[in-house]
Amino acid sequence: MSPFLALAMLLLIIGESHSAIDFRNFKLEAPTVVSREEKNAQNQERMDIWDEALVNITAAVEELEALKDTGFPTSQVTNKPTSATTTTTTTTPDSAEAEQTVFTGRAEEFTSRMYAGYFRNYEGDHASGLCASRVHPGVLYYINDGSSGKGWVYAIDIKNHGQIISKITLNVANVDWEDMACGPCSNGNGDHCIYILDAGDSGRGPVNKLYKFKEPEDISADQDVTDVETTSFSSYTSNCETLMVSPSGRIFIMDSVEDSFPFYEIVSGRARYLFSVGLWSYYEGPKSADISPDGTGFIFKMEDRVYYFYVEDETEMRSVLSDSDNRVKFPYLQEWYGTAIAWSNTGGSFYTSSEGTNEPIYEYIRLK
Repeated sequence: MSPFLALAMLLLIIGESHSAIDFRNFKLEAPTVVSREEKNAQNQERMDIWDEALVNITAAVEELEALKDTGFPTSQVTNKPTSATTTTTTTTPDSAEAEQTVFTGRAEEFTSRMYAGYFRNYEGDHASGLCASRVHPGVLYYINDGSSGKGWVYAIDIKNHGQIISKITLNVANVDWEDMACGPCSNGNGDHCIYILDAGDSGRGPVNKLYKFKEPEDISADQDVTDVETTSFSSYTSNCETLMVSPSGRIFIMDSVEDSFPFYEIVSGRARYLFSVGLWSYYEGPKSADISPDGTGFIFKMEDRVYYFYVEDETEMRSVLSDSDNRVKFPYLQEWYGTAIAWSNTGGSFYTSSEGTNEPIYEYIRLK
């Protein structure tokens, strides 16, 4: 035996006897695969912990409020900065007037992700669309897609962590509702409407239909809506998951399959191609998008990122959105299967959500 081979064997014996790793019993473990049911159970456990913590926080706040009358020094604290340039007056559900700050201009900075609530998915677990009420401050609407949803729109109180206020029933089919938007009714009298896009590829889809109905003035109870305007449109798209309505009432959609990110406007019963948006992702096209209340902020939610474009004037939409140099990557922590995004009714924050049972709703608050 050569001296080099003998030395190598001696080092191997010494190393094995003194190493913390027992190579004789070493084996690779198969990666753990978490099923959808296990994930939903984990989410439910986390939500229970959240709810318990919120109860404790609420009790502490009520105790501090009670101390105000005893001379306890208090000061008004808010975590929602107000650096906007325009204010408007809106009406709350109980008809009390409240001033709301509307953010305008280019958005430059946001907080990191903050927990805002969660979906109570009693009749489905595929929340596919989200939008902020223009009539009721602090209220969001959401829909489930056709795989688990019916013709229902849920109104939730985001100030109460997503508690369902009203279930709105539409007398229309839900083949594959994929996105929704809140915006003007385009009738010139200042009414606000809710728009729903049924253009997904599940079931018999895409059926390429757009539903529109006036936002209810009272959402204190469940209700049926019979006055729903239906628009059928022709399109070459195969799976649209993105709906946007501008403050001027223009309706835009995008196909989530096309990696060229085509941008369409629904006009006279057809989806008319306008241009391609300067987006990028490791995955397919956007899962959702929204336009800020002032019309300048376009946000697109890809599966792994959120992009923002500032469009100062609607006439500049093509030149701005088609140039990737104009996009800004917003703070966003990727969700399990993020399918929805929406500005708040003031543009002072944006919300994101994902499909799944009891999925959280997250908020990113605008700083400037």
